[in-house]
Amino acid sequence: MVNDNGKISLKQSLILFVLLFAAPAVRYVPMYAIGKANEAAWLVIIPALILGIIYMFVWNDIFKKHNKKCYLEIIDEMTGKFVGAIIRIIYFIWITLLVAYYLRMYAERILTSTMPNVHIIYILASMTIVLIIILKNDIVTLAKMGEIFFYLLGAMFIIYNLLILPEIHITNLLPVTLNDTVPILKGSMSIITLLSYLSVIFIFNDDIEHNGNFKKLSLSTLATILIFSFLIIVMPILVFGASVANKLPLPFFATMMQINLFDVIERIESGIIVFWMVSEFTLMAVFIYSVMHIIKNSFKIKNVRVLVTPYVFMIFFLALVLANSTLELKVLTESFLTPLNIAIGYCIPIIIYIIGKVRKKI
Repeated sequence: MVNDNGKISLKQSLILFVLLFAAPAVRYVPMYAIGKANEAAWLVIIPALILGIIYMFVWNDIFKKHNKKCYLEIIDEMTGKFVGAIIRIIYFIWITLLVAYYLRMYAERILTSTMPNVHIIYILASMTIVLIIILKNDIVTLAKMGEIFFYLLGAMFIIYNLLILPEIHITNLLPVTLNDTVPILKGSMSIITLLSYLSVIFIFNDDIEHNGNFKKLSLSTLATILIFSFLIIVMPILVFGASVANKLPLPFFATMMQINLFDVIERIESGIIVFWMVSEFTLMAVFIYSVMHIIKNSFKIKNVRVLVTPYVFMIFFLALVLANSTLELKVLTESFLTPLNIAIGYCIPIIIYIIGKVRKKI
């Protein structure tokens, strides 16, 4: 539900977060989790559940007193304006890097899967123009679109998973031993690194209407992304086995390609591409909206829409020089972005919470 004051509801903001999570998760989580934990990868949701509950409880406590303030203002109040300004800069750089990364990653996937003879600069340019068009809308419109896409994509996801059931082999989930404990913990970081994107949503928390039900909605959101994560990890293992799934560039998508319903549905690339495009563009649009909110809140600018076009073109050029291939992007993800996301998106809110508790402001 959208409020008359131009704000979006907490439920809508968390739906946007689920879409933000799903976009990279469907590509990254199975690959990373299976790579770390092999057959035991389906158990990574257990440590992710524990760390996720801690994370949601931290936000719940913060918003008990500060639900009308954006995350940036809460940081300023807990740490002081000087430290707060440094953290704002960190978030600005972090989100900008992520947008450039996802723009380049998506362009590389299109290049390798459907347009191998097209120069990547044309794909990036086309995506940049689409982003500028999308960002002419405000957060209320994005939230409405996100809510519609959430239910459509959710239904598509459930149907695909039901259709693949005849192809599964339960024995592929074994063996699992105590020696898998550390690999499972490592594999769970693929979920936590994306859970950290919730902090991006709360950068514009002053545009979100809280109704005192944060705990209930946040835990149901956590349950949703964990079930989603479980399915995109376990299905490739059930269909291919961990050893084969670990070698696939997109394990879950490869699994969906195995669907065969009475020889009528054999190739479902179109549905997968729709799922992929909608989620990716929602992610980039919301991230850019958050960056604009950082600028707006930091410099007290009333209208930041005029900055959207130059900022998106800056992202375009950053995406061009970010990497030379999909392999370099994969290395960037595992060696740099995963720990960076956890440090900035997961750990900083917890540190802010601890400081607030010590200073008795939470």
